[in-house]
Amino acid sequence: MQILMNQLIPLLLQAFTLGSFYTLIALGFALIFGVTNVLNIAHGEFIILSGYVAYYTERVLGLGFWLTLPFCIIISTLVCFCLIFVTPKNNHEGELRSLIITFGIALVLQNVYLGLFSADYRIIFHNQKFFHLLHSKLVIGSLQILLIFLSLGTVLLLFVFARKTFVGKAFRATIQDRYTARLLGIPIKKMQYLALLLGGIAIGLSGPLYARISYVHPFGGIEPTLTAMVITLFAGKGHIRGLLYGGWILGCVETLSSYFLGTEWKELFGALFLIGILIWKYDQIYEKQHA
Repeated sequence: MQILMNQLIPLLLQAFTLGSFYTLIALGFALIFGVTNVLNIAHGEFIILSGYVAYYTERVLGLGFWLTLPFCIIISTLVCFCLIFVTPKNNHEGELRSLIITFGIALVLQNVYLGLFSADYRIIFHNQKFFHLLHSKLVIGSLQILLIFLSLGTVLLLFVFARKTFVGKAFRATIQDRYTARLLGIPIKKMQYLALLLGGIAIGLSGPLYARISYVHPFGGIEPTLTAMVITLFAGKGHIRGLLYGGWILGCVETLSSYFLGTEWKELFGALFLIGILIWKYDQIYEKQHA
């Protein structure tokens, strides 16, 4: 029993860390989709771009992690603002138009990355330091601390902004029902710009972290895109806590399946998790599409 607990607690800590980071990955996607109704299939490619920026600013310019963040955030935000041109103008357009266009954008970006950076796999090596948690035998690495701190810190700041500020409440109202929000005098266009700004910041923060735990390459965007879609679908529009729960559940599923069955099973269980959510949420999705 003691041996099992010694193995289980580090696994749960790893799942908590991974799930928290998955929430940050999904945050940009969820914010942009919630306000603009843009299903951004190129979300993963945006994160890969941020990862490339972090990689080269650290390697070429010799900047540390914290100094690379402004570059990543600025470039990610500029790229996100391009999505304003594919925002559905009315409810009849739905998300299909944006899905098709952003799929094309993803293909273009993949080939741009291939031409600029080649097909080589790149990763930012983190100078790990390890600490004993609360003077126990449980060890936590500095990269885990960074992932948890930055991911949960970003989510917490957004939660406070959405709950405690007037602009944040208007932002939440736009996510819940933008047409009613327009009747109440909320400037929808400004809320869309705000969503793109916040989404760009979240993506800019995700990229440098992603480049530390996974390889960055031109065709690596599909995994973060699927992760973001799964968690957003689980949480629903405008539910920040739901994003956290979804991230932690997906982190547990992938961590435990990798440990007990092998890393090659991680994607399969992630896909099964997606299918389960689609079956669970089918009625809600169908009713929305036919409302």
